[in-house]
Amino acid sequence: MKVQLPYNQVTATNALITGEQRQDWPDELALQLLDIKNRPKREKLQEDEEYFQVLREELLQLKQARQQQRQEQAKRYTHAAQERMRIISTHCQRRLWLR
Repeated sequence: MKVQLPYNQVTATNALITGEQRQDWPDELALQLLDIKNRPKREKLQEDEEYFQVLREELLQLKQARQQQRQEQAKRYTHAAQERMRIISTHCQRRLWLR
């Protein structure tokens, strides 16, 4: 003998769920779906932020290196200008002595 069970069975989990919780299911499912859909975007955004942080650090290092180069170049120019002034001064003093 065959017994046909009703199609819409009440399971143990369904019996423990209140009517209010049953009404909230669509909202919860919609939020879960949005979370699943947005997860790749969030991961991509995180990767982009990490990449931009690396770029910022590299740019900062390049700026610091360029500033140091400029300071060294200014020192060389200052030293060269002082040397020229010393040479000119010495040359002028010699000319005055020779007179």
